Amino acid sequence: MASEQFDAMVGMLQATGLSSSSSLAEQRIGIDGLGQLLPMADGTTVTDVDAGGVPAAWIAPMHASDAASAVLWLHGGGYNIGGTESHRPLASHLAAALGAPVLVPAYRLAPEHPYPAALDDADTVWRWLVDEGHEPSATAMGGDSAGGGLSLALAARLRSHDRPLPGALVVLCPWVDLTGDHPVPPSRVAADVVLSPAMLQTWAAGYAGNTPLDDPGVSPLFGDLRGLPPLRIEAGGRDSLLDDAIRLAQRCTEAGVTTDLHVDDEMIHAWQLFAGAFPEAGASLDAVADWLRSVLSN
Repeated sequence: MASEQFDAMVGMLQATGLSSSSSLAEQRIGIDGLGQLLPMADGTTVTDVDAGGVPAAWIAPMHASDAASAVLWLHGGGYNIGGTESHRPLASHLAAALGAPVLVPAYRLAPEHPYPAALDDADTVWRWLVDEGHEPSATAMGGDSAGGGLSLALAARLRSHDRPLPGALVVLCPWVDLTGDHPVPPSRVAADVVLSPAMLQTWAAGYAGNTPLDDPGVSPLFGDLRGLPPLRIEAGGRDSLLDDAIRLAQRCTEAGVTTDLHVDDEMIHAWQLFAGAFPEAGASLDAVADWLRSVLSN
């Protein structure tokens, strides 16, 4: 059964959450404001850095372990909203749980900067991270929602160009099919307090620009997934994008990728963003950290 804190957060989101009727500016202010309200993990520090020309935030734990060199975390927000402000709390709780620093870049947002701007920026940051001395095989890459799709698109690009891949991938409630062609049960749409079909459609069009929505760079579900690192997928049962996670797990397994899918039937889209606000969010990130330790130590 979900916690009282989770139920209270769901009620708040139903009353004040993101809305497709809000302007893009209002949506950006809203998600950044959420990041400012939520608590950082104790003992973590934030340092703004220039990651090869892309602004980014290093979130480092007080006590580092040898579990991982670092984590490159690509933030969610439908490629249109979000950034270092909105995702510092999530990154800080992951950094504390893993005992390794987490780098969150502020990649360029659509619709001002359509595809492939976000992918190019993520690529630049990964190259910078490796050039800074972080061993790729000991470094993880991941993201939530659109950031999960972006991390997969980047990993596929790296593999296709025979460039160093991270040792592990983590995607939370990933958005990997921007076509909107896969029907979502009406009951799940009604239960989703974060996303709406209209919002996803607007964000997808803004991000894709003149690129077809089924292009693998935009929708990595349709790409070649062979040769990717071990993958952890976390999904919520009250998320419009649940089927994205399930189909991704199926396609990755068919492609020979070691895949670990976890679905929490009671959870909402990207509930890990609320780490520090209700226990389920922290528990998910703790489980991700445990999985990363097991994979990166092999």
